Amino acid sequence: MLRIFPNILLAIPLMSAIAMAQTPIEQAKKQPTKGQKYRYEILYHGNGFSAHAQVDASKPAGQRVTIVHPKSSSIPDEFQAVVQDLDKGADEFPWCRQFLEQIPTKANLQFQDASTATYQFVPLPSKTADAEEKKIMKNSIGMATLGQKKPGLLSFQVVLQQPTRINLAAELKSLSVNVECEYVADGRTRLKKLTNSVSGEAFFQKFNQTETIELINFRVI
Repeated sequence: MLRIFPNILLAIPLMSAIAMAQTPIEQAKKQPTKGQKYRYEILYHGNGFSAHAQVDASKPAGQRVTIVHPKSSSIPDEFQAVVQDLDKGADEFPWCRQFLEQIPTKANLQFQDASTATYQFVPLPSKTADAEEKKIMKNSIGMATLGQKKPGLLSFQVVLQQPTRINLAAELKSLSVNVECEYVADGRTRLKKLTNSVSGEAFFQKFNQTETIELINFRVI
């Protein structure tokens, strides 16, 4: 018994360390949500329309977004709505942390090496999800790559696996969301590129749309 006892003492801290070990998903979700403020530029391309905007999160609401191109008279109403939302959430929009809420903590590990871990999962609906979003997420598969040594989301993807009727008048044939992220100086990961593609039919009209958002010239204020 005396010979075994020291081994038990050694095993206790080891077992505690294993129990306390966190996955890259858990580590990323516990990263700070606040940090330095940044200014950045957005390049938008979608459905025959392109725009270039400057965003300064330190400015008062209503003054955070400046459209560089095109002239305001030629901006469609849909993009005007995007600008208004961006102005309200200028400090939250660029951070990849926003996608973590759709990744279950117990996602399936697909691959890992010394620096990254890649997971597959059924995406979780957002906290404000309606019935349509819940149907889409239920029929989708997600993939995410996170940092191992340095916590943070590095890429995120959601792909619809089968045609999904979301209501009586509309059916989605395909849908994909692809997000690329990169680290900034304060340790958070910011959005680098976001691509959304969707096709389907609504009110007997087929649609096929793709939009891309790129963030460039990301600078500390």
